[in-house]
Amino acid sequence: MEKIKNFKTVCFKIGVIMTVFFSFRMLGGLVISFLHADFSDELSETARFIAVLLINVAANYIIPIMTAVVLLGVKSPRELYRKPPRLAKALGNFPAMYGLGQLARLLTLLVFWLIMKFVNFNRSFNPVDTGVPQNVACGVAMAVYAVVCAAFFEEFITRGIFLEALRPYGTGFAITASAFLFGIMHGNFEQFFYAFVLGIVLGYIAVQTGSILASTVLHAMFNSLAAFAILFMSTESSNYINYKGKIPDENMIVLAFYGMFSVMFAGLLICGIILAFKKLSRWRVYKVPNGWTEITAGKKTAVFITRFSVIIMFALAADAFAGEIIANKIFDAIRGDGF
Repeated sequence: MEKIKNFKTVCFKIGVIMTVFFSFRMLGGLVISFLHADFSDELSETARFIAVLLINVAANYIIPIMTAVVLLGVKSPRELYRKPPRLAKALGNFPAMYGLGQLARLLTLLVFWLIMKFVNFNRSFNPVDTGVPQNVACGVAMAVYAVVCAAFFEEFITRGIFLEALRPYGTGFAITASAFLFGIMHGNFEQFFYAFVLGIVLGYIAVQTGSILASTVLHAMFNSLAAFAILFMSTESSNYINYKGKIPDENMIVLAFYGMFSVMFAGLLICGIILAFKKLSRWRVYKVPNGWTEITAGKKTAVFITRFSVIIMFALAADAFAGEIIANKIFDAIRGDGF
C-alpha cells in the first residue's frame, strides 16, 4: 500500500509540473503576442525573432524544469550523462528511429488530410510561434534552438526526470508515460503522434544505456535535419528553387548542397523505414520487464489520469491543441476587442 501511495504522489507531482508547463507556455504565448503587436517597429526582425526564442526557452523549459527538480529531484549530472559502454551502438539506432518517427508523421499528415477534406479542423499550432526565419541570423538562431535547446531540455525533463521518477513503478509504464508527456508537450496533433513514437524509442535507449546521453544526441540528430532545411529556407537561395532563369553562381552552390541534402534525406528516410520494420518484427527482443506487478498497467494508467493535477494538465493541453483559445481570448480582451 505504501508503494501505491508513493506512486499516486509521483503522478500528482508530474501533473503539477505539466500544469506549470502549459500555464507558462500560455503566458509565454501572450508575451510573444504583445511583442509582435507593440514592438514591431521598435525592434528589428532579427531581434524580435531571437526574443521570441528566449521567451520560449524560459517559459517552456527553464521554469518547468526548475519546478520538476524541486518536486521530483534529479540524478547527479555525472550519473545522468555518463557515457554508456556501447554508445556507438546506441547511436546506430538513428536511421531506424528517424524512419519510424517520419513514418508516424507521414501517417498523421495523411489522416489529417483526409479529415480536413470533410471537417474544417485546425490541425496544428506552433508552440514556438516564431514563423519562418526571414534571414540567415534568424535561421541560425532557430537551428540552435531546435538542435541544442530543444534536445537538451526536453530529454532532461522527460527522460532524465519523468522517466526516472516513474521507473520504480514499472519500466514499461515509465517509458510509455514519459513518451506520452513528451508528445503532449509539443502542443499539437501533427507533432504529438510522431513525438510519442520517438519518445518510446528514446526512453528505451535511455533505460538500456543507463543514461540520457545517447537519447539527447539522437534527439539532436533528429532535429538537426529539420534545422538544416529551416536554415536553407532562411537564405536568399531558397527563392531560386523553382526559378526558371539564370541562377547566380553563389546561389547555385547553396542549391547544389541543398539538393545533395534532399537526396541524402530521401535515402535515409527509405532505409530508416526498412530498418524500423525490421526491428519492429523483433519487438519481443526489445521488451522491457515490468518491474512492479502489484497493479496492472491499466490500473497504473487509471491512477495517473485521475490525479487532480493531471486532470488540470489535460484541460490546459486540450486548449493548447485547439490553438490556445484561452490565450487568444485574453489577448483580445486586454487589447480592447472584448471576449
